[in-house]
Amino acid sequence: MLKIGEFSKLAHVTVKTLHHYEQVGLFKPAWIDRYTGYRYYSPRQLPRINRILALKDLGFSLEQILSLLDRELDAARLREMMAEKQAELAQRIQAEQSRMEQVALRLQQIEMEGKAALPEVVLKPAPAMWVAALRTVMPPAELPARRETLRRHLFDWTGSQMLRCTGDWLTLWLSPEYRETSVELDVAVVIDDRSTGQNRASASPAGPGMPVLRRLPAIEATACAASPAQPAELNQTYSAIYAWMDAHGYRAASPMRELYLADEGAESCPMVEVQIPLEPVLSNKNRTIIAKKETLMEYTLIEKPALTVVGILYEGSNPNNEIGATWVRFNQRSAEIKNALEEAAYGVCITRPDLPQGAFEYLCGFAVSKLEDVPAGMVVRNLPATRYAAFKHVGPLESLRATYNAIYQQAMPKSGLEINGMFDMEVYTDEFKDFAPDSVFYIYVPVK
Repeated sequence: MLKIGEFSKLAHVTVKTLHHYEQVGLFKPAWIDRYTGYRYYSPRQLPRINRILALKDLGFSLEQILSLLDRELDAARLREMMAEKQAELAQRIQAEQSRMEQVALRLQQIEMEGKAALPEVVLKPAPAMWVAALRTVMPPAELPARRETLRRHLFDWTGSQMLRCTGDWLTLWLSPEYRETSVELDVAVVIDDRSTGQNRASASPAGPGMPVLRRLPAIEATACAASPAQPAELNQTYSAIYAWMDAHGYRAASPMRELYLADEGAESCPMVEVQIPLEPVLSNKNRTIIAKKETLMEYTLIEKPALTVVGILYEGSNPNNEIGATWVRFNQRSAEIKNALEEAAYGVCITRPDLPQGAFEYLCGFAVSKLEDVPAGMVVRNLPATRYAAFKHVGPLESLRATYNAIYQQAMPKSGLEINGMFDMEVYTDEFKDFAPDSVFYIYVPVK
């Protein structure tokens, strides 16, 4: 899964906007780490965000967009609506040209969903290299038009410094997230090592308009794919790489590179090789834990009827194991619940948009066959009939976080299942032995 900054770069929408869409119930993360509050997204959520942005460009309010998406607006109708908007935009003054191009790009992305052949993603190292780099800040949409000017500036500078270019040009994307108006990037050309001098040190980052010679370090692993440089195809290539990373347990490290494989002046569309440096999703310590538990991360699909759960509620981020204290209070009062189905206890965790970032609600409770006389200080939560992927946690409380990471960062992305709802629940049966080494309970994740 992708962190919010990574997803913002892939979807071309700001982190602030993603937070706002979550608050209004329009676009929610695939998972929120209850220990850190970090938001995680899946590449499979791109079709929905593309539709949201397309409808927003059409002039619909967020409330109207939510209503349209709830009716499962199909691609044909969306295509028709976008075409109507394009005709309207064509009649506006030249200042609207940039917006019209963005609408056309979103439309093309939606039309390509599931149709275009995705590029092959390969894993390979990137060698260390000397580059002459020119740092600048600009709206990303302006880069194609300004790249040639920046290249000429660099070419003149390298000539004045008696540096020999290899002919390989690239862009280094330095901003950790997508920004509409101020993305920091380097346009760079690879320099022949023999022309850099024996003792030339790597320079500090250059200011805007100031070229600099510096050495890019070797990268152990990059995810790479080639693409035409046209915006829609390039976005498809990024989507393919991020999907590959999601399936193989990797996360992007900065800066990402675009290596230009053809001259911009060529008659045919220039090609770009996208290179994304990789880092593991989990630390080496946690990856070892997951490897030992790999057989435990298998899941069972379970259809459960609607549940009414009565119990004691905790709200917060659990910094001092307040959930454990809530279970103690619940166990002391659980006999007060009428019509309780005591074959299992439920820890229902719901991430609500009205709570502070990183906070969630956690209900310790029993399901009831009939709701009657809710004890004072207890609350009720009604869960719909849902299909769940049920995972097993074995052993101590200290390894629970690793289990959740294994579920949401490894098992779920590889399963092909889509998370359905901003909640999950822990199910405690008679296999639970208070987190002894052989203690077992189950984590139910709602799926479509």
